[in-house]
This record gives sequence, C-alpha cells and structure tokens, in this order.
Amino acid sequence: MRVRAETRDTEKLHKVINRVVIIFAVYLAVLIAVFACAGIIGGTVIVVLALLVTAAGVPLIIIEASRAAKLYNDTWMTGEFDLCAKDGSLYLDGTKLQVNLNRKSDVLYAHDLGAGGNPSKAGIYLTVEGDDKAALLDYMDECGVAIDPEPVIKGRGKYAAVTAAANGLSRYRRK
Repeated sequence: MRVRAETRDTEKLHKVINRVVIIFAVYLAVLIAVFACAGIIGGTVIVVLALLVTAAGVPLIIIEASRAAKLYNDTWMTGEFDLCAKDGSLYLDGTKLQVNLNRKSDVLYAHDLGAGGNPSKAGIYLTVEGDDKAALLDYMDECGVAIDPEPVIKGRGKYAAVTAAANGLSRYRRK
C-alpha cells in the first residue's frame, strides 16, 4: 500500500546540528582567547575587545537561533512510501516497522525499533495523517496488523518512566 507520510531527513538534520555546534564552538574559543589575553596582557584595548566579543554573543545567539529554526524545519520532507503487510507486521523495503497511534494528536507513527530496541535510534520514522492514516488503518485491519504499544524506556529512580519527548522522539515527531 502506498501512503504519503512525513519524515525527517536525518542527514540534513545532522548537518544543521553540526553547523550550530561549530559556530558556537568557534565563538567560545575566540571568547576564551580574548579573555586569556586580557588576563595576561592587560591594558584597556584588550579589555574593551573582550567586552565587545562578549556583547557580540547576544546578536550571534539570536541570529543563529532563528537560522537554525528555519533550517531545522526544512529537514522535514513528505514522500510516498510503499508499505506492505505480512505475518501480522508492517514492512517498508523489507524492514519491519512498529506502528503507534497517538490518539491525542490523531497521528500514526511507523518506525523501526533502531539500535537496541530504542525508537529514538530509528532509521525509518514515518508520520502518517489524514486520509492516508485512515486508509492505512483499514489496510492494517484487513491484514491483521496490530498497533503496538508505544515503548517507554525505563529510567532511574522511583518514578522513572521516560516520556516520548525525553526519549528523543520529539526530533522525529512534529505533532
């Protein structure tokens, strides 16, 4: 069955993350170098330079945050995916998918379990909505594919159930 689903371009996402990390690492290195020079050399010129570099951090953070938000949103893409059902499971290109239905946002998620059964390490993460979601649910019902309970990874402490957002799934989910 062919469905339209939204997914995240993880390569593009990693490039966005790396870009932001590199820019702030360079800024931090310059800031540390200027303050080290101000401490060692002294003088008003170096102290003024240190204050200017520090003050430049505010607009840098604002500009980079807005750029990163735009680039982050551009990492979402919608595509056509051919899903098939066999043996009571849903598959995409031979990879078994786990299917979760979020009743609150009325969205269907299909993903592989990723490394160690952790959905935040999933290689495939599809978000299906609207008419495609209804058609996929009908197809799954016809083929006997069950909706899986959403995995909750156990954390530490007395009340340590980890939520989807803390589990890292928020980067795969828009809703």
